[in-house]
Amino acid sequence: MKPLNILVAEDNTVNQLIVRGMLVKLGHNITMVENGKLALEKLQTSEIDLILMDCHMPEMDGFLATQTIRENPKFKNLPIIAMTATEIAEEKDRCAQVGMNDFLAKPLTMATVEAVLQKYSKS
Repeated sequence: MKPLNILVAEDNTVNQLIVRGMLVKLGHNITMVENGKLALEKLQTSEIDLILMDCHMPEMDGFLATQTIRENPKFKNLPIIAMTATEIAEEKDRCAQVGMNDFLAKPLTMATVEAVLQKYSKS
């Protein structure tokens, strides 16, 4: 798999370190932000291949950020993967309703992260 430019929106410092470590080990380029509002700003100025989006963040959560991203036709095919510790059917349904492509349950594992990236990688 070729290196991806991945935008990670995650407010928890420990989770940031964990996901950054996994993505670097897998050979990807990472841009880290701590809320959905910053993710929207970064998306306007960076070349992003995929977003890992925490669902529950301060200022702007992942649900509203995803809805806002999907309103822009330029980003209709951009893979957005939910990351949440709440693995219940309602949460998965809400992720799909706002336009997220997939779902990663926390705690993340290298295998699940790699599998989802493989699924959305263009090569």
